[in-house]
Amino acid sequence: MLTLYRCWFWLGAHCWPRMAARQAFNLFITPRIKVTKPLPSIFEQTEKLELIDSGNRCSGWRWNAGGHTRILILHGFSSSARNFAHIIADLVKRGAEVIAFDAPAHGASEGKSIHSLRYRQFIQQIRQQWGPVDGYIAHSFGGLSISLALEEMAPRQTEKLVLIAPATETRSALDQLRSTLSLRPNIMKQIDRLIEIKSGHPVAWFSVNRVVAQLSIPILWIHDASDEITPLADTAPTRERKSARVQFRITEGLGHRRVYRDQSVCQEILDFLTPGR
Repeated sequence: MLTLYRCWFWLGAHCWPRMAARQAFNLFITPRIKVTKPLPSIFEQTEKLELIDSGNRCSGWRWNAGGHTRILILHGFSSSARNFAHIIADLVKRGAEVIAFDAPAHGASEGKSIHSLRYRQFIQQIRQQWGPVDGYIAHSFGGLSISLALEEMAPRQTEKLVLIAPATETRSALDQLRSTLSLRPNIMKQIDRLIEIKSGHPVAWFSVNRVVAQLSIPILWIHDASDEITPLADTAPTRERKSARVQFRITEGLGHRRVYRDQSVCQEILDFLTPGR
């Protein structure tokens, strides 16, 4: 299938670059995998929530309503809230209220595609309906989306943010798309143009580094040195800024997904969000 895509985009670059760019962008915002495996047992001990997003029913869950601290968990691209069952269980043990949703086009939620501005809006809806929120745990694409949401919502000073391998720079994600599909420069230029027309912002605007520089809340940023999906090198602008508000934890050998399953990483997240519990 990948070979067929590459052949098509090679032909499209020569004959129909705008159409090819639209199709490449649609692939970019369409999850490759929709997790549908059985839910972990902790999802049976919860209050089910539902949110309608652009006509799509989106599934959510809430544990320990009324807990001392309200935590919202935001998964990454082609992922699901169920992948955070271990963190949810530990937070509940500490008396926190936990809310988690499968984003549109993911897991138990309806939909076919999602981009960061749609995820941003989805987060805003959750916060408006079940907030306020005291802490966020966001992985990968969820990290970019919550950053954009907090920038627009003016976060409360009591909030805390945990970024786990966030999709730091959208340019890097597009470079991976270019490499995977062997996209020629004229198609990439058309994709950049398409993004700016649709969003009103250039690709560089979709940057966790850009937003974090403006946020005033405490941030724990966890990233693995061997992450090939969201490269550690992309975090350099924030690390070099050495803000007292941003605490970095750089791990070794955990990659992009195992990092949020690591016991010591989970312990650090718990201590950051629920100190003294």
